[in-house]
Amino acid sequence: MRLIKVKGIVIKEIPYKDNDKIITLLTDELGKISCMAKGAKRTNSPILANCQYLVYSEFVLYKGKSFYYINSATIINMFYKLRTDFDKLQAVFDLTKLLQITTDENQDTSKILKLFLNTIYVEEQGSCRFCF
Repeated sequence: MRLIKVKGIVIKEIPYKDNDKIITLLTDELGKISCMAKGAKRTNSPILANCQYLVYSEFVLYKGKSFYYINSATIINMFYKLRTDFDKLQAVFDLTKLLQITTDENQDTSKILKLFLNTIYVEEQGSCRFCF
């Protein structure tokens, strides 16, 4: 089992079974990938916060047959101010829907990730307003 360290942001999460999630990450090195987050819905899970929508983290992953699996993670930015403003959150939600449609699995998305992170950072700070 080879461990892979990547930085990425959660752009989609799907509940799976009782305590697991399937999350879609936009990463710096692997592109857009699907990850299995075992036990991510448990209240005492060490990856609970990392597997939430719009959390930017450094993930340690390993490759399975059909998914990457999360071994551990460290939060870089939670974009908390963004989560407290519904209008800003809605604008970023629309952006993540566009990302899901326009990006393919395992393509180089490093520039897209930088642009997306800068966009949500500016939106969080209140320096601009999006109109969708």
